[in-house]
Amino acid sequence: MGNVIIPQSYQDTWREEYKRADQLLRMTPYNEQEKDLIYKTRKDQYYKEWGFCLLGVALGFSLKRYFPAAQVIDSAPLFSLTMAAIIMPLYIYARIMTNRDVIESLEMIEENHEILEFR
Repeated sequence: MGNVIIPQSYQDTWREEYKRADQLLRMTPYNEQEKDLIYKTRKDQYYKEWGFCLLGVALGFSLKRYFPAAQVIDSAPLFSLTMAAIIMPLYIYARIMTNRDVIESLEMIEENHEILEFR
């Protein structure tokens, strides 16, 4: 199998988004509204990631059950590889989506902090 080559600019973008998302989850909220926003963002992140993983599992099992040509994947190693090939892109997509959501929330909180500091 060949390696998937991801351009360095994309890797840097994902790393930067992950760092910024991590900042939000470590921030100390100033008020109840920010605390609720951080909690909601964490909950959304958790649900999206697990939801996409479960979607991948469902796709893998339905592929095995409903498509006769897919009976080749009856062996455990091939089935595991197929499941991984389905789940990993979905998980990565969910992770990128949630990081962007977290960054949006972080920017709202940062703006709120700047307004409070300005006063």
